[in-house]
Amino acid sequence: MKRAERIKNYIDEIKSRGVVSQKEFFILANSYEIKNLTARRDLVFLLEKKIISNKYGKIMLWKRNNYLEETRDQKKYLNLDKKAKIAVATNAKIPINKTVFVSAGTTTEEFIKNLKKPIYELFTNSLEVFNLAVKSNYINHLFLIGGKYRGASAALVDKSWFANAGNLTFDLCVITGTNLWEDGHIYNNDKSEAEVIQMVVQRSKQVIVLMDSTKLKHAGYAKVMQLTKNNLLIVDNNLTPEQKSKLELVTELWCV
Repeated sequence: MKRAERIKNYIDEIKSRGVVSQKEFFILANSYEIKNLTARRDLVFLLEKKIISNKYGKIMLWKRNNYLEETRDQKKYLNLDKKAKIAVATNAKIPINKTVFVSAGTTTEEFIKNLKKPIYELFTNSLEVFNLAVKSNYINHLFLIGGKYRGASAALVDKSWFANAGNLTFDLCVITGTNLWEDGHIYNNDKSEAEVIQMVVQRSKQVIVLMDSTKLKHAGYAKVMQLTKNNLLIVDNNLTPEQKSKLELVTELWCV
């Protein structure tokens, strides 16, 4: 079993139970036929990445701030199948050889991993997206937008960068968020990051939003944008009929 699959299993089990003891963690690992030595290494990895905390022998998922935001390393192992489907499908909607902005997020990271169309210029405020884009053969010119580093999402957030960007515009922006409400409002758990994405949306001719269905739950902290019929929302095919109907009233919806 690969590490990503093991980590996903740990997270799912701890999330469902709330708290597990260290002894229960190893019993859990054994139930997946994971050897004790491997489980110990996984436990160290989970602690180092701040995916879990282990206080007085009680293991629970680690929370970043008062808004109970999951860390990027924790999100990375969640809903992998949904994110992969969304990422692959997005290729069909990407125009060739255009200027594109890609926001921070584990779903947008998957998009870059699965990119199969040439992009003339790619701008991003995400260190993780940037590092993946460097390895891509489909990107001609790559730009990293600077700012204060936000560890929870590996994003650089500084809206003043745009004040010095002149008339820079994007043919397309590919973004995501932490929450999606049924009325089409997209949220982020950080105000500064939300403000950066807002400015990107304002400078973009086309907006594609990538969100897996688990994010369709409730309003978030900082509003990023309101989806319109001019935008495209790509989501996995796990929405209820009622959710689909509500979203189709406000935006172009593609379930994959």
